[in-house]
Amino acid sequence: MRARRKLHLMISRIFSALHLSAALGSGLIAGVFFAFSSFVMPALARLPPAQGVSAMQSINVAVLNRSFLGVFVGTAACCVVLAVRAVASPSTASARLALAGSLFYLLGCVLVTRAGNIPYNDALARLLPNTEQAADFWERYVARWSLWNHVRGLAAFVACALFILSLGGCSRFGVCATPERSQLDPLPSKLSQTGYGTAEAREFKPRFELWSDGAQKRRWIALPEGARIDSTDVDEWSFPVGTRLWKEFVVDGVRVETRLLQRVGPGSEDWAAQAYVWLPDGSDAVATPGGANDARGTSHDVPAAGQCWACHGGRKSFVLGFSALQLEGPAAPGLVNLDALVAEQRLTRAPSSPLQVPGDATAQAALGYLHGNCAHCHNQRRPAAAANRCFDPRNELDFALRSAELATVEGTATYRSAVGTAFEPGVPDASRLVELMSSRGFSQQMPPLGTEQVDAAAVGAVRGWIAALH
Repeated sequence: MRARRKLHLMISRIFSALHLSAALGSGLIAGVFFAFSSFVMPALARLPPAQGVSAMQSINVAVLNRSFLGVFVGTAACCVVLAVRAVASPSTASARLALAGSLFYLLGCVLVTRAGNIPYNDALARLLPNTEQAADFWERYVARWSLWNHVRGLAAFVACALFILSLGGCSRFGVCATPERSQLDPLPSKLSQTGYGTAEAREFKPRFELWSDGAQKRRWIALPEGARIDSTDVDEWSFPVGTRLWKEFVVDGVRVETRLLQRVGPGSEDWAAQAYVWLPDGSDAVATPGGANDARGTSHDVPAAGQCWACHGGRKSFVLGFSALQLEGPAAPGLVNLDALVAEQRLTRAPSSPLQVPGDATAQAALGYLHGNCAHCHNQRRPAAAANRCFDPRNELDFALRSAELATVEGTATYRSAVGTAFEPGVPDASRLVELMSSRGFSQQMPPLGTEQVDAAAVGAVRGWIAALH
């Protein structure tokens, strides 16, 4: 298994180097073509035709050197390899971006050069500068050659941008589609109409919370009267129709929003999701399907309804924080935990044994963080979706903690899939995982949604766990 991980790591590094080479190469070529479009050709056009023809002929000979051709042709070779790989795995965002960048470079840069610029260069090379024929051709040459140069320069620039985006680790890939109106119709327009704050809504707290920039959060669940959770699969509970869950966010003392998840039908995707933003007087909260940035004067961004599927759509149960693993252990007075659900017979089957995360306290904190913050995207048991789903990475990483894999740290999917790929044991400073957790910015952060601040405690736990591995 270690040999397979090393091979995978080597292949991954090779393709990362190809991505970087393609980005740098297309950027260099774009710069060369930009220089010709912006000042070289305008300067030559100001010369007498004989001098302009002579200068351009000299440039066309000098450009056929190892440095320029090495970058120009070498970048094209990288694009061919990346395009072939992208076609073989088109579902990943990085592959789609690399394919688009490769096509822009190969078609918009290489093909345009061959079909548009080179024929004019060949025609110019056959002329004697001090002739009337050369003077007549020079005016057409400058206009048409420059036009094709604008095209290939723009194509190389776009290719460079796409390759840079494809290098992003846990990037903001994909666009979350706006839900159909029929998906939101079952939800009322005001939070007070959802059952929020009533006796049937019972509070709970997961063991491993999703990081939300330090926001204070409270959660409640309301199960239909007499209904039970199908817990046959201890890792993926199935909730009865009519189940409602709320999650409330308080930022800097301001109650900003309360989110609602509700199962509205028997199908696996028959869930409705909506965020409700609180009114300034605190009397109620109103549905905000389009989301809101810096809501209620805070730095907190309320997600659009479609973004709820980015995380929740990655698990079969759709519910992330209310599970056997997340509810295992003692709870504060008044809060629901796994023991309470078993005692009240709200589960069809009780877990056969306690669900204890393996390892010491540091390992448990690291594995728990990755499970709670990353496993909804990075897991190998994502349910099939009826339509394209945003934030759906297709890779071998799997950060989910499962009941049958908790005997040892080495037995977890996290260890099996991430060692040698996302990080090297004992070397946290060389870990791509730690790098992305420690970063915030476009295309370079993990998790990619719902956070603008680094979770320092989680980074410390993951760094400490990796450092202790051998």
